Amino acid sequence: MSWGHAALELEPDADERAIKRAYARRLRSTRPDEDPAAFQQLHEAYQAALAWAQYRAQWDDEGDEDEGHPGGEDRAEDAIHIAPAQVETQHDPVREVDSGVASPSLPPQRPATPLTETVEPPLDVATFAQRVVAAAAEGPPLEFERWLHLRPELWSLRDKPRVGDTVLELLLNLDAPIRMENFDALSRCFSWDEIGSGLDPHLANECRQRLHRYWVVQPANTAWLAYFLHRPGAAVSEAQAQVRLAWLTRPWHRFRSLLTASVPGRVPVMRRMLAQLGITEAGQAPPPLQPAQVGFWLDLAQRDQINTTKVQVAALRSLVCALAWWMLIFGLDVFVPSPRPATGPHHMLNIAFGGALTILVGGMLVLPLRRLMDWQSAPETPQQRAKYLRLLLIPALVIVSLVIIHGFDQRVAGTLLAVPTLLIAVVRWWRRGNYELRFNGWLLLAMWPVLKLGGLAIMIGEISLAIALVLWAIDAVKQAGRRGA
Repeated sequence: MSWGHAALELEPDADERAIKRAYARRLRSTRPDEDPAAFQQLHEAYQAALAWAQYRAQWDDEGDEDEGHPGGEDRAEDAIHIAPAQVETQHDPVREVDSGVASPSLPPQRPATPLTETVEPPLDVATFAQRVVAAAAEGPPLEFERWLHLRPELWSLRDKPRVGDTVLELLLNLDAPIRMENFDALSRCFSWDEIGSGLDPHLANECRQRLHRYWVVQPANTAWLAYFLHRPGAAVSEAQAQVRLAWLTRPWHRFRSLLTASVPGRVPVMRRMLAQLGITEAGQAPPPLQPAQVGFWLDLAQRDQINTTKVQVAALRSLVCALAWWMLIFGLDVFVPSPRPATGPHHMLNIAFGGALTILVGGMLVLPLRRLMDWQSAPETPQQRAKYLRLLLIPALVIVSLVIIHGFDQRVAGTLLAVPTLLIAVVRWWRRGNYELRFNGWLLLAMWPVLKLGGLAIMIGEISLAIALVLWAIDAVKQAGRRGA
């Protein structure tokens, strides 16, 4: 009796018809979509019972043949009627048999029927694993998990672990767009989430996040991309996600990309998006993202260095602002008549040209000024480079500005240097002091004298330099107290 008969609760002599009836009766309560493991065991028991029944039927047929075949006694009696000479001639191929006695007739031999077994063709594990990965990339979560339960290729206890290992190897080495719900379905199906699976949980989670990031950047999943990019205080709509994805997927054109990035506020948005997608290099960009577009925004996202892309964006912004200033002054000169005569024939032209040049040069100096402020406002470290240069930079700028104003009698040039010096000192004092500012009505009212003083400081260079020197001294004393504590 086979184990399949015992599992189906059948008698040892049950035939194929009884086995199929028992299998159908058990199938009503054991469904593949409800309990895949129990269904797999039932199916293997059914196959084992059928193989045993076929083998038993063949064995019974051979036993019946032996009962109908002449026994040894009959053969001995037939041998008595054969003459000795005939026996000799039967073994001599030269002499002819002429006794007229016919040789004993043997019953016709029934051809032996070979034992038939139900042998399934071997499973092509690599091909089926690729099919599973493709289904995980295309199918919705509920349909994909049901599809896994209904696959007969996964009912075999021998083939299922092999398929799981091959699928896992594909997922770890390929960039397939698979959402995290489908990855979780694969993990449950192949028991990757169990303790004894041998899979590192951190590696599995990294693979899960990476495949999900590749899935959300597909054009058909912009709604999920918006949900993926959503953060508290920075909600992202589906239309916004679609626009940002278009900036990364359109064909590469440098001037068009520079125009897109020149709008204020877009660089921080794209920096945050690339960081959430986990993309730090252009080579990591999954299709349909363009590596050139990704590399362009990554260059702009770098905070601690000045590169060619940043310089080009700053130059374009400055040029646009300078042209806007030029058009504004030209429009005022043409459409708004001055009540007083101009001081010269080219008075408005000089104002437009001077303002445009100042805006252009000032815009180009924004990047080094911002880098200088970051360097000055960084916290103190024991092994920092240029320690004394960093400490004495603001006093040195104050001295240079005073020399330009009073030594060379160039007040405008000295004031232009005093304003950035004041800005660097304010940023250094604010960031290193860890101050917080919360705006309200009373604060704005109290800030009004400060704003007036700031406007006066911009006009008079000495006031700017005095404020910068006071803020620098306050920060230096505070840092010295911290080191002493």
